[in-house]
Amino acid sequence: MAGLIPQSYRRDTDYQRPPDWHQRLADGRAREAAMAAGLRRGCRPLDVDALIKRFGGPTQTARRLQRRGLQVTVKTVQKWRERGRVSSDWLGELALMAAEERRPLRLEDYVVGAPHRVARKTKKPKSLLD
Repeated sequence: MAGLIPQSYRRDTDYQRPPDWHQRLADGRAREAAMAAGLRRGCRPLDVDALIKRFGGPTQTARRLQRRGLQVTVKTVQKWRERGRVSSDWLGELALMAAEERRPLRLEDYVVGAPHRVARKTKKPKSLLD
């Protein structure tokens, strides 16, 4: 019977893992964790919890996006929180949704470690005494 099974289908018992396989696995997991935290290339991550809270939590965020005709589930929004990141596609939709509500979304308010208020150039009001 063994002769009927082609060589390509046989289990390869001669395969051995490279000696540093466990280190490669650990390095890959550490790299994935760093990317999930938004630490790749030294960039600052977004405070995804605060962003989701601004729209009423995961359930309300998903429902509001669904009302806009988008296919999103509560699980998707929960995954954003779990991963600590939101894709640019969804950030764009959230920004549009906020703008329609006349409460624009300023991403700089959600960057971890950034000053709360980014200085904007404003004209000094003219005084009546000048």
